[in-house]
Amino acid sequence: MIFGNLTQAFTDSQNQDSQKQFFTLLKRVVARFENNPYVFVGINAQNSRALQECKQKVVQGLRVQKCIFIELESKKASKVLAQALEMEEFFTMHKITLTLFLRASLAQFASQNLPSFLRLCALKA
Repeated sequence: MIFGNLTQAFTDSQNQDSQKQFFTLLKRVVARFENNPYVFVGINAQNSRALQECKQKVVQGLRVQKCIFIELESKKASKVLAQALEMEEFFTMHKITLTLFLRASLAQFASQNLPSFLRLCALKA
């Protein structure tokens, strides 16, 4: 399930070639999981909605494999990471992997210190 609009995620990039490559990569990620009912993808402002839907499915007793958050807004990247870390027990208990896609410039923390449920993909763009 996809929450958000990928084309609205690219408003402030200065390098058009880099922006196209970045967009193409993320589009492939989204397309891969678009029709997968066990994967929830949130894009920018819709990350919270994707997380709520994920939690709701778990409460209903349904299986959830993975959550993917694509956060490209600099003001919200640390908030999304903090929200994910607060839910470490939920993700670990239900064996859900969270993959967080950020621009490399926003990933200002050491990936080796991240919990096992969390995958970080810092993309140069």
